[in-house]
Amino acid sequence: MFISNKGGYLTTRLLLGLMESGYIPGGLYVLSTWYTRKELALRTAIYFVGNMLAAATTGLIAYGILRLAGHSGLA
Repeated sequence: MFISNKGGYLTTRLLLGLMESGYIPGGLYVLSTWYTRKELALRTAIYFVGNMLAAATTGLIAYGILRLAGHSGLA
C-alpha cells in the first residue's frame, strides 16, 4: 500500500527476504538440538510437511474470507 515505485518494491522484497532467510535453517537447528539423530529424520519430515500443509490451507482460508463480502453486514 505504501510502495509507490519500483525501487521501494525491490527494497521491501530485499528486506523481507533477508528477514525470512533464517527461518528454515533456524528451525532445523532447533530440531537438531532437541532430538537424537535417530529421531531427527521424522521430525524434519513433519516440519516440512507442516509447512506445505499451511501453504495449501492459507489459500482456502483466503478464498473463504473473500467470499464473506456482504454476509452478516461485513464489508
